[in-house]
Amino acid sequence: MNPRNTLWCPEEGDCIPCVQVMLTLGLLGPSALGAKQDGGANKIREQPKGHPKKIPRTHIFLMAETYSSLSRCVEVEVWLPYDWESQNNSLGSLQYNCFPIALSGELHLRVFMRPHYHSTGVLQVMHHGPDCTWPKATDAIHLCQVPRLATSVGLQSAILHVQNVPKGLHFKLWLYLNRTDGLQGLDQGTPKLLTGSENVSLPISQVFPCLCFQVWPKIEDQADTPRTHLCPFVNDRAALARAWAHSRLEVHPSRESLSCLVSAPCDLQGELVPCWRMEELACHPLHPHLHLALIPNEPQEFPRLRPHPNLCVQVRRNGSTYLQSCLQDDVPKSQQYLLFQEIRDTQGNLLVQIMEQGTWVSPAQVSNTVRPFSSLSLPPSVSLNLIAVGNPVLLSFPPPLSFFTEKKEVGGRPEEEYAVREMHRGEY
Repeated sequence: MNPRNTLWCPEEGDCIPCVQVMLTLGLLGPSALGAKQDGGANKIREQPKGHPKKIPRTHIFLMAETYSSLSRCVEVEVWLPYDWESQNNSLGSLQYNCFPIALSGELHLRVFMRPHYHSTGVLQVMHHGPDCTWPKATDAIHLCQVPRLATSVGLQSAILHVQNVPKGLHFKLWLYLNRTDGLQGLDQGTPKLLTGSENVSLPISQVFPCLCFQVWPKIEDQADTPRTHLCPFVNDRAALARAWAHSRLEVHPSRESLSCLVSAPCDLQGELVPCWRMEELACHPLHPHLHLALIPNEPQEFPRLRPHPNLCVQVRRNGSTYLQSCLQDDVPKSQQYLLFQEIRDTQGNLLVQIMEQGTWVSPAQVSNTVRPFSSLSLPPSVSLNLIAVGNPVLLSFPPPLSFFTEKKEVGGRPEEEYAVREMHRGEY
């Protein structure tokens, strides 16, 4: 069985796709013809009058079924005299014209015989119909006759050029943002009716990488016609920069976690990175492994990350920062904190490091402003954290990694203001 796509044209220029099926027929040997058949099919039917010899014959059934459960069945009876002579067992071919199929549709084909011989089986093929990229479809099928789309971009607006609209046909044009959380239509999501060639203007503020267009024929009795898609700004750098400029990062603190929400017009790619803001307003990532893959327009959470005035969240990609939001916009100098990190080396020894100018350093390397800790040494057998009086741990990770904070020495405060506390069951 060999199916192929073709056209059925009741009128010139108004065709529909259909499937032509070609069956190649062959003659079984005498032993196979005499084999036992199913369902009592070994009984020979009454022969035509005046025919001196028995005529072997069979009925070939071809069934065609679509996804909508619409099916058609064709029966052909084949007769062959016993005295038929040939060099081989080929009987030629049988051609069926033709089974209608929807654009991009499927047609399930089955061929079988009655009577059913054990040496023959059921032929089955799942055939896929053509779409509008099929060369024969462009000029012959109305649904595939769509206008040509092109775009141009200026300083204040972008122009969609709709050209070569077929005469006598109307089309619908839909402008939308292609996002994973759903297609979002522009201009209240209402498709625009096109009756001829037209230039459609868009403000430059709406030109994003995910801006797309759909065009399809307006046919009253056709609810779901094939659509032409165009997304011309996917790789446009200016459109990408505009999408970041129209995005917003919100940070919401809770007692034991930090939640973030990035509102963006498109599915932007990046990472959410918590960072520690120093007095020079630079923000340094807390840890290389502390980040989340960005999912725009969906709340995301950093569990166990407690709020702190110096804490911010950035949206970063390829080393660049696109968005930043802090829990406190202005951090007074009297509320500026140092960030400490407690780690264990490969031998299990407890080490304390302090972030200074975006780099983790040992207490001995810290500048004089934190001199109270420059001579600090910790016994490796004791799990200790440093914490300012009245200030909780910033981030509580399972051992051996944790973060904590300590106030700077401000205004000549005495050293005994700083406390060393031991963690016991997660508390200090």
